[in-house]
Amino acid sequence: MTDEDALLLKVARLLFFSIDGSITDEQFVELESLLQDNPVARDYYLDLLLVTVGLDEPEGILSLAEREGSFSENINLSLWQALAEQEVNAPAVASEKPTEKPTKPESVNKVKVAQRERTVSKFSIYTFVFSAVATLCIVAMVLFIPISSPIAVLTDVIGGEWANTNKIPRKGELLRPGALTLSAGFAELAFDSGAVVVIEAPAIFDLERDNVLFLRSGKLSAVVPKEAVGFTVQTVNADIVDYGTEFGVAVDDSGLVAAHVFKGKVKVSSVKQTDGVRESSWLTQDEAVSVDSEGVLSRKYVSHEREFVRKIETVKSWRSYLDVNLIQNPGFEKNAAGDYRPDLPIDQQITNVAIQDWVDDSVATVYTYNATPNEEFPRSGYDPVPDNCGRNFFVGVDDNEIYQDIDVSNLGYLIDGKGVSFTLSGWLGGYENHKDSLLVFAVFRNDRGEEIFRSSIGPVDPLERKNKTRFVFKTTSGDLPADTENIRIILRTKRGNGIADAYADNLEIRLSEK
Repeated sequence: MTDEDALLLKVARLLFFSIDGSITDEQFVELESLLQDNPVARDYYLDLLLVTVGLDEPEGILSLAEREGSFSENINLSLWQALAEQEVNAPAVASEKPTEKPTKPESVNKVKVAQRERTVSKFSIYTFVFSAVATLCIVAMVLFIPISSPIAVLTDVIGGEWANTNKIPRKGELLRPGALTLSAGFAELAFDSGAVVVIEAPAIFDLERDNVLFLRSGKLSAVVPKEAVGFTVQTVNADIVDYGTEFGVAVDDSGLVAAHVFKGKVKVSSVKQTDGVRESSWLTQDEAVSVDSEGVLSRKYVSHEREFVRKIETVKSWRSYLDVNLIQNPGFEKNAAGDYRPDLPIDQQITNVAIQDWVDDSVATVYTYNATPNEEFPRSGYDPVPDNCGRNFFVGVDDNEIYQDIDVSNLGYLIDGKGVSFTLSGWLGGYENHKDSLLVFAVFRNDRGEEIFRSSIGPVDPLERKNKTRFVFKTTSGDLPADTENIRIILRTKRGNGIADAYADNLEIRLSEK
């Protein structure tokens, strides 16, 4: 029997005891506690009340067929399964076979029958009265205890773990007013009003009513269309009211509230009053304010939207950035190799190739292993070359550089929050004792294209190559700096002798969550 089944069976028993008048003081306290503290138990209780009222008349006082999430949909199967399981597991009870009573004179039997008929008649009246009173009580409870309607839908969950609930919310489930605790992961809620909220764990929040959410702790971001203007996030120390915008709210363990506006406008008001007035502040795009436990608002400061997950699709995209090689055409295999013509002038000896996926405005090109004349270039099976070297490798030819940009803006939350590390690696080489060199840079830039950090591998000098035509594996690692939005990978060559016999192959940059 699942926890949900056990809870349903417990509520059903206590309800039936209450109806037939056999409930004890302890059971009454237990029922009252369940209904106060457990929203799932309340839903079960109200559904069972409706069933009890409507058992005799399918189209009676409250038609079960008209009520969304009715007993027939949500409880029927679970309750009977729970009852059946208890019946199977219950210990057997021995019963004694009744003994036959001696026959009495006919006159005595007639008297007994008459007495029994009068007794049954009196009992029927009592039963009718009790049933009527019980039914009226139940109807009164149903009418005066509000039955909450769903106000939102759990549209998506990623890595979600829930706590302090007997019923785990599932993707696509309708959500009624009540408290929820998201202990891990992310959850997206779509309110009936049109507002869409992304909750980040750990978070404790209450669905108050349509267009109102109470955030006790944790983080959320909200996208509010025009039809949902007025969407409100309440906290212990401040209320944040939307006026058609995108914004984020964070509440830490001390109760400090921070509101950040990404687009549009919101009003942040302290819950506490000073001289009968609530302190408030209007925020517009890129502005933020905090409210402390005393209800004091800070001065406005620049919002930092990367502290929030604004769309749950962003979380889904993380997998495509982490623990994979982000460089496109890293082994230069997408191009047909250029030709080597040693009889031509130096800058024309290798046919220039526009290298795919790279910005290539130079004479840098792509050449083939084991090409002729083979003594001029690396040969697989003879010279040390990269593992899985493929067919082609990069040749610098002259002083030049090529590059490609990698957009990592979707990782902004991870980079600035939990942290992201990188590993840059590649196979770099050259020709015999020539001093031609090649460097590979990873340049980390912000959303304005400004460089904030760089890392590099290379060059490989002739001594490191033992004055032979060969490749050497090079690698480096580090952490992405905060505010990184873009990584530019640059190959830069410098000529030393003849053409720039500086080579590169199987380049790689991998990112990992810390």
